[in-house]
Amino acid sequence: MVKKIKQILEILIIIIGLIFFGFIVLTASAKKYTEVISSEYQSTYVANPISILLVSGHDHNSYGGKFRELKEEQLTRELAAEIFDLLKKDNRFKVTTTRDFITGQYTEDFATYFAGSEAQIILFRQEVRDSMKKFLASGVILKEEPIISHNPVTADTSFRLYGINKWANDNEIDLALHIHFNDYPRKDMTAFGKYTGFSLYIPDKQLANSVTSRGIAEDLYDRLQTVSATSTFPLESGGIIESQDLIAVGANGSQTHSSVLIEYGYIYEPKYYLADKRQKSLPLLARATYRALVDYFYN
Repeated sequence: MVKKIKQILEILIIIIGLIFFGFIVLTASAKKYTEVISSEYQSTYVANPISILLVSGHDHNSYGGKFRELKEEQLTRELAAEIFDLLKKDNRFKVTTTRDFITGQYTEDFATYFAGSEAQIILFRQEVRDSMKKFLASGVILKEEPIISHNPVTADTSFRLYGINKWANDNEIDLALHIHFNDYPRKDMTAFGKYTGFSLYIPDKQLANSVTSRGIAEDLYDRLQTVSATSTFPLESGGIIESQDLIAVGANGSQTHSSVLIEYGYIYEPKYYLADKRQKSLPLLARATYRALVDYFYN
């Protein structure tokens, strides 16, 4: 009897050993297979990465919104840095930024471009304006009144935005992503406002870059909804708003490729205004933005 039990135990040990060995082999094979597939996938997409231009809204000369000591140009830089890091780690994307995340100055490439191409940018701006006037006069494009009135931009800001559009066109950038935070006029601008939430602006449907821009915006909207609420401002309640007059998304047909402007929220929202909360909120927005771009371009 003892002998039989011993034999049974030996058989069980052998069976367990075989199962364990088989598991190790299968695991190794699966890992090797995954590595091969990953390698093949990378060799497919690395050759032609999607080019993204991150435009962190405003600059030191025109800082945008301001709530107490926090300026919009600082907030957009902080978020742009988070998005940049995610895109930089994924070699399916080639990412460029207009401003240095630390200093807030324009990068050397853009500073040199603005200085060395001033005449070309001014000519480009005038040409697209003249072309749009002809399109509107002939009825090829119908004039659309803006859903929301935006503050007029300064001559310097206009020059830089048209310059960014020209640079994006010349370099065949797949997407110019403009990063902003919202605000609105009220009696006491140091007091918290009543509106919250994000909204997205895209080119008017009559403009050449409207279709792809809307597709990207829809994926961005879906992802951002998982970490933030849509704007409670009634005119932004639709979430995605077409614009014919925002330079950033291609006013006067100045942008040939996709362009989306995101108002990620209102600058006075505690999750953005308070530094400790901002450190948690911005990575969530960045991750949602990154995943949306993967959704659109690779899924």
